[in-house]
Amino acid sequence: MNRLAAIARAAVLACVTSSAALGTGCLFSEVVHQEADAGAPDATELDAAIADAPLDAPWPDAAPLTNGVDTIAGSGEPGAADGNRAVARFDNPVNVVRAPDGTLYVADFNNGRIRVIDTEGIVDTLPAPPGFARPFGLALAADGTLYVETDDNELGEHRADTGTIWAVDTANGITTMIAHDLGRPRGLAVLADGRIVMSDPDFHTVSLLDPYTGLVTHLAGKSGFPGYANGNGSAARFNRPYGVAVRSDGKIIVADYGNNVIRLVATWGEVFLYAGAGEEGARDGEGSLAQFAKPQDVALDADDNVYVADSANFLVRKISSANVVTTLAGDGVGGHRDDLDPRHARFFGLEGLDVAPDGTVFLADGNRGEDGPYHRVRRITPTD
Repeated sequence: MNRLAAIARAAVLACVTSSAALGTGCLFSEVVHQEADAGAPDATELDAAIADAPLDAPWPDAAPLTNGVDTIAGSGEPGAADGNRAVARFDNPVNVVRAPDGTLYVADFNNGRIRVIDTEGIVDTLPAPPGFARPFGLALAADGTLYVETDDNELGEHRADTGTIWAVDTANGITTMIAHDLGRPRGLAVLADGRIVMSDPDFHTVSLLDPYTGLVTHLAGKSGFPGYANGNGSAARFNRPYGVAVRSDGKIIVADYGNNVIRLVATWGEVFLYAGAGEEGARDGEGSLAQFAKPQDVALDADDNVYVADSANFLVRKISSANVVTTLAGDGVGGHRDDLDPRHARFFGLEGLDVAPDGTVFLADGNRGEDGPYHRVRRITPTD
C-alpha cells in the first residue's frame, strides 16, 4: 500500500462489499459541468469517501493492458475511489502530466483533487487545502514542484477571473497558493528559468508568472480581443489559446483552439504560425497545409516532436520536428474503444495529454463537462 493509501480504507472496503452484493457500483460524486456555478464538493465529505480499494478487487470494465491504446485507470462510471486500475475511479479527468520517474498526476476536475497513478498502476489522492476546486492546468518543474491551476480561488469564488495557481510539493503533498485571481490560465508550462507560462483561453493571452514573487508579465495577445495575427506582444492575436509546452530551445508551443492552428511563441513575445492551415479539418501533411479542429493541448517528446489533442476531431496528432503532421491515434469518432491498432481506437475528452521521452502518450479522457460515461486515463504506446 503506497503513501496515501491508508486514508479511509475502511469506507471503501465497505462500499466495495455492499456494492458487490447489490450489483451496483461504488459512486462517490455526481457529474458537475465544468462551467457550473455550483460549489465544489465539500472537502471533508470528499476526503472521507476517497480511499484505497483492495488490490485484488475485480471490476469487469478493466480489460488487460495491451500495446496500442489502452485504459490505465477509470471507467465509464464517475467516482473517487483509489486503488488498483480495476477499482480506481475518476470524475471527469481533464489533464495529466508525467514525472520523470513515470508517476502520473491527474487533474480530477469534478472531484476537486489531484490524483496520482504510480508506475504499478495504483491510484492515490493528494490532500488539498480549503478552496482548492476545479483543477485544470498542470505543469511539473525541474525541481519536482507540481503547479496546478484551479478555476476557483482560495476563497471558493468562481468567476471568469478567479483562476488560481497552486504549488504542490510532490514529496509530501503539501499544497500552497502562490497567485490568485489571474483570469482563467488553464494552460501551464515551466521555462528553464522557473517562470510559469500561462495561456488563458477566456482572455486570449499568454503570460509569464514568477512563482517566487507572484509577478505576472504579459507575453503575447491582447486581453478581450480574440483573433488571429502574428506579431510581437499585444500586436499578436489568439482565439482561445489552451495547452502550452516548452521546446528544448525555450520557445513555447501553443494550441490555438479557436483558430484551429498550433502557434510558436518566443520568450520575447514574437508569435509565429507553427502548423495548421486555419480551416477546421483533419488533413495530414506539411505543417502549414495540415488541418486541425479545436486543438486543445500539446506536449513534446525528447526530440521536440509535438503531440496534439485534436479535440473536435477526436484524434491525437503528431507534428514531427521536421514539421510534418500525421494522425497518431483515433478513428475520428467520439467514444471509448481500446485497440491494438491506435488508428482504430476511440477517445472522447482529449482535454489534456503528456508524453514520455520514448513517445508514449498519456491522455485525460474525461467527459468534457457533459453527462457522459467518460472518466478514464488512457495510454498510447508507440508501435514503431
